[in-house]
Amino acid sequence: MHSNTSSAAKPVNRWRSTKQVAKAGMAVSSTGVSVAGQALGVPNVALLAAGAAASATGIGLVVTGAALTLTASTLSAVSAHKSRLHRNALGEIQKRVNAYECWPLIDNNPDIESRQFTVADAAEHQKLVDAVLPYAIAQKSSKYHRKVVGAVPVVGLLESVRAVGKKAYKMAKGTQGVERKAHARALASHLITHNCALAQAIVAELYSFEEMLWLKDQDYDEVVRLIEEKLKST
Repeated sequence: MHSNTSSAAKPVNRWRSTKQVAKAGMAVSSTGVSVAGQALGVPNVALLAAGAAASATGIGLVVTGAALTLTASTLSAVSAHKSRLHRNALGEIQKRVNAYECWPLIDNNPDIESRQFTVADAAEHQKLVDAVLPYAIAQKSSKYHRKVVGAVPVVGLLESVRAVGKKAYKMAKGTQGVERKAHARALASHLITHNCALAQAIVAELYSFEEMLWLKDQDYDEVVRLIEEKLKST
């Protein structure tokens, strides 16, 4: 079983907290505190914290909301750029998908390879080629287009509302994240149990080469969770 290393080296989405604050600010400034609280699942008091310095007329809250809206637009533009780069890089991996070697590991030991490539091994690897990689490319492409829209003030609000509605719909149907988790599990399992250059290349693109090496030594559930984060389209 893979052991955990120091949490200081743990891959994280460095933009996550900043983006969440910006989204909350956009909701406050555009649709009102109470509506935003219901849509985002954030207590009203948390949203009002952004306008704690507002005057009795509420002008301060409006200005703060506008500033956060601008911040959200800027972050969307940056995210769009990064998503486009990821999509393009994954596309290049797809072009040379047959050039990557893959060998199963004995007892998941990174130092011991088996040259016995079974039918099951072949099926797992082919799933990366036929399903996981195309899915990752599609998710990054979808995220790129959504973030381009989100980078436009006001128009970006409509995208935020659409995203909230879509999430609520999927939650109601019980399908939210089901496909994403299935692909994350396939990629995580292959990364840990095989010395697969394709799996390593995909994960290294989603995170970085150093973080991919770190992930290979983590517990399966943790690897799945972290890969899932990078396969989101929002």
